[in-house]
Amino acid sequence: MPNQNGATEGFRYAPLDHNTHQFRLLRLLPSSAFNSDIRCEMFPSTMDECPPYEALSYVWGDPDITVPIQLHGSGHKVTRNLELALRYIRLGDRERVIQMRSIYLGARQVVVWLGEEDDAKIALDYFQTPYNKRNEALSRTVFNACQALFLQRPWWSRTWILQEVLHHNPVLVHLGNIILSLDGICDHGSLWDLERWACEMRYPEWVERKDNELQVFETVDVGIAEFDPVMTIGEQRKLLKENPDKLTGRPEQAPTLSLIKALQSYRSHQCGRQVDKVFALIGMADLGLYEPLIDYNMSKRATYTATMQSIFERDALLLVESPQRPISSMELPSWVPDWTTQQTLLAMHLAADLKKFNTVPVSDEFPLGSLRKQEEPYSFRGDTLVLQAIHVGTIISACFTMVRFGERGPPQTVKLFKYTESPSFEQEGVNHSANVAGDYFGSILG
Repeated sequence: MPNQNGATEGFRYAPLDHNTHQFRLLRLLPSSAFNSDIRCEMFPSTMDECPPYEALSYVWGDPDITVPIQLHGSGHKVTRNLELALRYIRLGDRERVIQMRSIYLGARQVVVWLGEEDDAKIALDYFQTPYNKRNEALSRTVFNACQALFLQRPWWSRTWILQEVLHHNPVLVHLGNIILSLDGICDHGSLWDLERWACEMRYPEWVERKDNELQVFETVDVGIAEFDPVMTIGEQRKLLKENPDKLTGRPEQAPTLSLIKALQSYRSHQCGRQVDKVFALIGMADLGLYEPLIDYNMSKRATYTATMQSIFERDALLLVESPQRPISSMELPSWVPDWTTQQTLLAMHLAADLKKFNTVPVSDEFPLGSLRKQEEPYSFRGDTLVLQAIHVGTIISACFTMVRFGERGPPQTVKLFKYTESPSFEQEGVNHSANVAGDYFGSILG
């Protein structure tokens, strides 16, 4: 079976010296013949002594489909997708030194293997067409090629790729023999996100959807456009290039994101192990705060619960959960999100916009009145979350209704509540926030 580098365990790794922070590099030996055997060597190095290297970002592919390569002169099996990546990026006149898993910030550049060309050239040629002639160039073939390039290639939806490409360094994308920058292909993807809306409205027969398919990649309005995977990666890289210390205030260190924002924004991305939904994003957050959470001996329940407990101390309180997760589920505590489930557009929108209910210090936006007297508005008893609270009001009726975001959005069923406000809550001067609470509660519980 392949290991974390997509290779079988036939090769014996020499132990690394963790005191000097060693890591492994792969030397891809040159060949001018495309079909010749892949020949590689692996050697340890450190950040202080390593040669210039590139980092390879790829999807492992099916672990049961393997092919042989030459590693230190002996046969060694790797996944078919890794072998293809090495074959296409191999140079004819000089060796290539590659790091295949981490240490992406120290790489001279990152090389992304997006897969073989297939019909990608059709999509890329379309974006070379002058904008005023796009309608003439558009066809169902072009539409399908663009959909395949931006929405159907597994690399875009892989959780681990985020820490591999969300940084300041150059990233080159290989599509078979086509080579272009990641920023360039993300720009095309952002344009396509806008143009495909018109295509779907004008040619609905071009769109193939399953009856119960979650529209997790639909970007129905500006408020939730950030959830498009190609657009999100492109916009984040632009932010880091234009203002590299914006997210951290520490330009000499790796850029970081809020862990809770990363977990919510990249929820649609996939990974093999459920705990990796957290571990793959911790590297983009403040590692000093969250590194103790990384423990592959912990269960999903323990990992997700510990993560939310850490987040409670810094960011959000309760998050909008997916209606696909039944209330009766005992896999996780009810207050802990299940980041392995996909969300509907409405839930994603509310999760991104819900800022009123949190555990940060009391602010003028939502003064908690009597809770000011409490040292802690919450505490934990094992897996149980204990909250201090205020009486907002009493629910007097409830009903279901349909909500649609813009013209593109699929209808969403929400449950609305009518309630009477508590007199004591009104006296605290938080009527506006109470109304917001009522609107959100209606959507959360729907």
